[in-house]
Amino acid sequence: MSDSEQQRDLSRRNFIRIGAAGGAIAGLGALAAVKITRDGKQTSDDAENPFEYDLTELAHIDPALMRYRPADTIARNLKDAVDLQASADGRFHIISADRVITYDENGAVVATINLSAPAHCLALDDSGAAYVGFTDHVEVFDAKGARRAAWAPQGDRAYFTSLAVSADHVFIADGGNRVVLHYNVAGELIGRIAEKDPQRHIDGLLIPSPYFDVAVGPSGHLWVANTGRHRLEAFTFDGDLVRTWGHATMAIEGFCGCCNPCHFTFLPDGRFVTCEKGLMRVKVYRADGTFDGVVAGPADFDQDVAEGLSVTPAAPGVGPIAAADAAGRILVLNPATGILQRFEPIA
Repeated sequence: MSDSEQQRDLSRRNFIRIGAAGGAIAGLGALAAVKITRDGKQTSDDAENPFEYDLTELAHIDPALMRYRPADTIARNLKDAVDLQASADGRFHIISADRVITYDENGAVVATINLSAPAHCLALDDSGAAYVGFTDHVEVFDAKGARRAAWAPQGDRAYFTSLAVSADHVFIADGGNRVVLHYNVAGELIGRIAEKDPQRHIDGLLIPSPYFDVAVGPSGHLWVANTGRHRLEAFTFDGDLVRTWGHATMAIEGFCGCCNPCHFTFLPDGRFVTCEKGLMRVKVYRADGTFDGVVAGPADFDQDVAEGLSVTPAAPGVGPIAAADAAGRILVLNPATGILQRFEPIA
């Protein structure tokens, strides 16, 4: 391994180590293993621990706020998974280590693309082509899984965390450089979005850990998770800031911890689905950013038993990943356990 490669590898590992520690410490650090079932009952692995931080109130979700319920478990053993995307044909796609795995709506594997190295993120265009983000570059695969392009690497500081595709536009969240890179589908860099610019009233990105998500919303704006500021920000494709929403709070309607929401997506009706790490929650917000309700709370992310919660996930700093299908159901992947569940609206 060359000196530059060693430096880049160390930088990546430090990013992950620091980010994971920050996610555990800031807001919810040094947590005891408290279990909360969906009916609000609490148990503890050490009821006599005098230093235990009581998270009962935070971990318990008022049943009146629950808008979804678990429908079925689609897949297991996905602990290497780092991204989840749904497509209009009802299929869903997972980046798991050095593979892109495609499932049908029943959880059967229908296609696999083998990659040259572990990847971080994935986006699909309307033709079914897959844009796969590695640490510092993107590779493009056609609908049959054949690689058709590999874009130029973006340097030692690059750390790609999320991709979004809209028509001829490709957006890449570069957590290492704290910027969104705007490409065309030919792989040409045509702009940089969300960098600090006082003249355009852009505060810049605070990205304390390698969780930094982007998506194109139904209105045609690019949405960016400014995780250190605990909010989502909308930009035009030319980089103008349109609006923001979200705030830091331990209350259910906001985002807590060092850096949330760690992931987000959209429902077909334009509502947001957000994911939080630390105190693991998946929630729904209306198109204007007002809180709507909860999809999954801590009790749905158990690490130990069939019902309940270990508040500290098996892998510190790991957060759930969500995708929505055309019917408005929500797929939720817990990378700490490797379990993929489907949640359906409560009638």
